[in-house]
Amino acid sequence: MRRILGFAASIAAPMAAHASSVLTPVHADGYFTLDGRRVLTAGGIASPTGTSFSVFTGLADAANNLFLIEPTTPPIRDDIVTFDAASELINDYLAVAGGVQRTVVESVVVKDQTSTVQISVSGDGELFPSGFSGSGQSLTGAGIGIGIGLPAILGGVDPLTWPGPHSVRSATMSLVGSQPPLGPFDITGLLSDPWNGVIGVVVSNATGRGTTAVRLDLVIDTVPEPASLALLSLGALAMLRRR
Repeated sequence: MRRILGFAASIAAPMAAHASSVLTPVHADGYFTLDGRRVLTAGGIASPTGTSFSVFTGLADAANNLFLIEPTTPPIRDDIVTFDAASELINDYLAVAGGVQRTVVESVVVKDQTSTVQISVSGDGELFPSGFSGSGQSLTGAGIGIGIGLPAILGGVDPLTWPGPHSVRSATMSLVGSQPPLGPFDITGLLSDPWNGVIGVVVSNATGRGTTAVRLDLVIDTVPEPASLALLSLGALAMLRRR
């Protein structure tokens, strides 16, 4: 879309003999008609603000299976939150796991076509306690999930979504409060491209470290929609013919 608009503008400008050509980026937030009217790009810049998504923390076995240590029948509350920068409670841990109360908070900084996102899950106690087993296996891994498919009573599949396709440029995860420190880990290669809004990560040998928070940092690029190129090029040519 930007190349088409830049090309149309160069046609409309007076031709200068022997002038040197210089490439510069076009302003991507809209365009002007020949009578000077400015039209902003429809939809604006993509952002996850206002969308809902599921958040889970739990324990994992050596095969990377996630085991929940929260009540599921019935849960105290579900594990769905809204991306709105407000601190929200998700389901508490079972009493045997310390009854830890967890909160989720998120933020986004949008610049041009890039969103810098941070999601933090904090607990008032150990998020990944040691000494548990599941299906006869020791649970020594820390499991973290965003938008993963779990029982409907806990929110089910609810990925983090944007209006339009997007690609993760970089993604890191840190376990805050851990001793010795765990992270930041580069998890970019674990995410799909284009990203489907789902994150599922296991950190091995991470239980009993005193972790009280998990922080995810993502830099996400919005992928331009190729279908809009033809529409904008036709519109630019139509305006030029009316000159």
